[in-house]
Amino acid sequence: MRLQLHRASIFAIAIAVALPASAQAGKSPHHAIVQTHFSAEDEGVRSPVTIPPEVMVILGEDDMVKDQMQNEEPRPAGLPQSWFSASKVRLGPTPADGLVVQATGPLVGGNVVVFWVFFQSHDRWKLALMIPAHDLIVTQTRFNGYRNLEADAMTCCTITTARFRLDGREYKRYFYKTEDIK
Repeated sequence: MRLQLHRASIFAIAIAVALPASAQAGKSPHHAIVQTHFSAEDEGVRSPVTIPPEVMVILGEDDMVKDQMQNEEPRPAGLPQSWFSASKVRLGPTPADGLVVQATGPLVGGNVVVFWVFFQSHDRWKLALMIPAHDLIVTQTRFNGYRNLEADAMTCCTITTARFRLDGREYKRYFYKTEDIK
């Protein structure tokens, strides 16, 4: 009886140890969870990707970025990639059709960061939204096949939430609400 109980215990322990290992073995090392929540609390995105040159050109045309380039000492020769952190997101019907770029370094403000959202159309990157916020969320809800976005901004006493839908060219606000923080 003791031998059977001992064997049963060893079997239970072996199964408990093997299950998590086999679950991990089934996952591809290249399979990563796509980030859908971006925050000013983070120094950048979780799984950064290289920003395409075409997107860097568009970022360089942003007024805030131009002002920072003019005020930086010593003045950089070109737009530093280190000022941005980017993550691929699936906004529409194709897997690699979206990019969220988060400001980092000298472009970050107090409790707020600028987010740029790009989508790929006809093999070209297009700026669809630029917004300063505390949080940017790529939601599960869709409009015309594209995922909606939500941006939150906070002060000491209020929280403002705005929701956006892609109209085919850019994200347009369809909901806006400011509430007192209780």
